[in-house]
Amino acid sequence: MKKLLYLAPIALIAACSQPSAEETAFHVTLNYPNIEGQTVELQVSTDKGFEKADTETLVNGTVTLDVDSLEYPTLMLINLPDSRERFLVFGKSGNLTINASKEGAQTKHTYADGEFAEALNGYFNEKMNFQMNSQQLNQEFQQASMMGDSIMIVNLSQGFEKMMAQHQRALIDIAKENGAFGAFIALNELHSAEALTLDTIYQNIPVSAGKSPMVSELKQRVEVLKRVRIGEPLVDVAQPDTTGQLMRLSEQLGDSYTLVDFWASWCGPCRAENPNVVKAFELYKDKGFTVVGISLDRGKEEWVKAINDDNLTWAHMSDLQFWDSEPAAKYGVRSIPSNVMLDENGVIVAKDLREQELQDWLAERLN
Repeated sequence: MKKLLYLAPIALIAACSQPSAEETAFHVTLNYPNIEGQTVELQVSTDKGFEKADTETLVNGTVTLDVDSLEYPTLMLINLPDSRERFLVFGKSGNLTINASKEGAQTKHTYADGEFAEALNGYFNEKMNFQMNSQQLNQEFQQASMMGDSIMIVNLSQGFEKMMAQHQRALIDIAKENGAFGAFIALNELHSAEALTLDTIYQNIPVSAGKSPMVSELKQRVEVLKRVRIGEPLVDVAQPDTTGQLMRLSEQLGDSYTLVDFWASWCGPCRAENPNVVKAFELYKDKGFTVVGISLDRGKEEWVKAINDDNLTWAHMSDLQFWDSEPAAKYGVRSIPSNVMLDENGVIVAKDLREQELQDWLAERLN
């Protein structure tokens, strides 16, 4: 009993002691030599978009901006309206320093201090390296195309796929190791990641960041992707067909397999993949294979024209809501082309089969 009486006052003091305003404030210092007199804004991400939290002027190449209190780690921007430059900021309290410099027409920047400085540096270094390598590969691809070197084109395409996979793995590693910043990376970069990967990122986020809208969105995305994993039954959707009649996905299943194809008339990679889907449909339609196209178009005229131009002679549906497409949301689709393969019972048996992989998958099962 004496021990309890001793601890109670300490608990009371701890409960009544709130952090000071200075302890909860967030300060961002921008060091940008030779850039004088520019207005600098600190903008904070809210459910209404980015809102201005502070405005100061660069003096002697430096400026500090503040936001009084943030409930959770938050995405922010340092905005220079005159030069139209922006620097990503992420944090909750304490200090963050951005060191920027002009190198010709290019602006480079690094982060120091602050809880997420290392994460921000790692993220932008990975992005910059990937961009540089992509540009080099693109130049080689253009040269190979001009020379008509088909072997080199194939090798470069495979090289890009390998490079993209490495880039995604690097971003996943950064996301897993950096708490709430991982939610930002997952939602903005890892569009094709599966539920297990995203759930690992989510599980590494501290509970204290749980009220963050980005963390909540990541949690919802994980739940959606778990619902459409391989082995799960289809998520049924009903949308208008090209005549305006309501069509239900569950009523369009083939006798063997059904490819649910998310695409749009405005999507170049989708249109490039369409001949491959047409080939698969023509080869295996007599063996119970069919396709259901779900478009993320906005206009009916463009949608129907693309169907006719590309000879897509299977069932089609769309709510014409672009990225607000209800079926896309239910299947966790954040980039297109994307697809889901269903068996005759409506169970998901494969995802994102494209190019030769689609042909091989069907040949193995239907030939």
